[in-house]
Amino acid sequence: MKKIISTIVLCAFIAASAMAQSLLDNGYYQRGIELQTQSQNAFDSGEYDQATELADQAKQYLGLSDQYVEKMLRMDAAKKILAVAKDRIDKADSIGAATKFADVFKTATDDYAQGTASFDSQDFDGATSSAQAVIDGLSGIEDRIAAYDNALEYLAQARQRMDWANSVKAKLNYPDAFDTATTELSKAESAFTDASFDESIDHSKAVMVALAVVQETIPLPAYYVVRRIPGKEDCYWRIAAYPFVYNNPLLWPKLYAANKAKMKHPDNPNLIYPGMIVKIPSVKGEVREGTWDAGKTYLPLQWSKKTK
Repeated sequence: MKKIISTIVLCAFIAASAMAQSLLDNGYYQRGIELQTQSQNAFDSGEYDQATELADQAKQYLGLSDQYVEKMLRMDAAKKILAVAKDRIDKADSIGAATKFADVFKTATDDYAQGTASFDSQDFDGATSSAQAVIDGLSGIEDRIAAYDNALEYLAQARQRMDWANSVKAKLNYPDAFDTATTELSKAESAFTDASFDESIDHSKAVMVALAVVQETIPLPAYYVVRRIPGKEDCYWRIAAYPFVYNNPLLWPKLYAANKAKMKHPDNPNLIYPGMIVKIPSVKGEVREGTWDAGKTYLPLQWSKKTK
């Protein structure tokens, strides 16, 4: 009997877990230790029934102490992970996540609010779960924002280049290059909106490549003085074929129509004479001014492959 009671008392002593040892100031633990001492004294005095009863009470209090310690540890863990979650939110906010990834950032702040509410209601497991959701949701946000900023920089360069191309009439003078650049810029914009930043960068670069051939040039001439060229006299067909005129001999009727009224023989388009000033009307909105100067270098009038 004495050996059995001794074993019971010993088990009661062992019941206090290692976690409880770190929080010896809780009332449950202190009461459990008091009861252990009383049980030992009763045992030493031969009061075995009383020792057993006290040992059982000590075991109950030490069990409550374990529960209390476990709760405190969960509270401490929840507090720490909530602090980490708050730090992640603050850092994400500082680098523009609230604007650049608004949906992700809002979800994170909502999860954090839920976590603090759970903590206040002592639902520490719920608080920990919500805090972890914040951390997972903002995982890699620095890299994503870096990719966002990088793609935005390339996109800004592509937009700027397109604005410049518009200002130098690239749509008229370099139609194929301009059409390609327009398509690539649209793809870059869409990819950026979809957060496909690498793809957006590739399309932005393609804009720059397409517009690399575009040059700012002097306006094409608005007038041409008919020349006497032995063996190759000027006529509307040849004039229309000049690169600085229409770069296309088939457009000679436009020259004829624009100059017919001042011709000596208006009913015969073949009869034009050296010294005649031929007006060159715009055929596709190209800017023209002044009279053709042999000493200037003009960009040939470009035609889109679609219109050839």
